[in-house]
Amino acid sequence: VAQADIFSAGQRMMNEWTGDALEDGQIRTGYVGACLWVADSDLNYEAEAVVLEASVVLTNGFLAARDQSLDLSQLVDEGADDGAAR
Repeated sequence: VAQADIFSAGQRMMNEWTGDALEDGQIRTGYVGACLWVADSDLNYEAEAVVLEASVVLTNGFLAARDQSLDLSQLVDEGADDGAAR
């Protein structure tokens, strides 16, 4: 799961909307596993069962900023020529 605070400028309805930055971002990845173990652990001739479970969650922070030197209007104009979204 990834989430961040998005900072943007412009107006969405006028197609003049640009994303400028992502701040306070976090990426979380989780892993979980389990194992069933059956044995006569105390040598009394009766099998005992144990269920072991473990989980790990990894979290990594991030932030990003748009390169202000990019001319985004040029990408929009190029997309209009061939009908492809960019």
